[in-house]
Amino acid sequence: MSTSTTSSQCSNSSAARIVRLLYWDLLALQQTTPYRSARLRRIADQMQYAVQHWPAQTWPQFSPQGYPIPEQVRVIADLADLPSVLVTQHQYLLVLARSLR
Repeated sequence: MSTSTTSSQCSNSSAARIVRLLYWDLLALQQTTPYRSARLRRIADQMQYAVQHWPAQTWPQFSPQGYPIPEQVRVIADLADLPSVLVTQHQYLLVLARSLR
């Protein structure tokens, strides 16, 4: 197995692991959580990092539920331009994390 293949698989595994952990963080985040806005921004930044470092050749086409997942470039753009409404941010991040985990 070549080094590039091995590193791609490790990156994919790491990115998927990060997304799974962020998904659990999002599930635990309540409307009454102190500093919710800052926490959502931090989670969005971490999600963007994971998506940017996910190898393009292994980017999932469909979620585990069978729904199509947008192209990686589109997801990165969406994460960079999240809506200002906290509830919408939270919902978007949950759906994305659920789809990629």
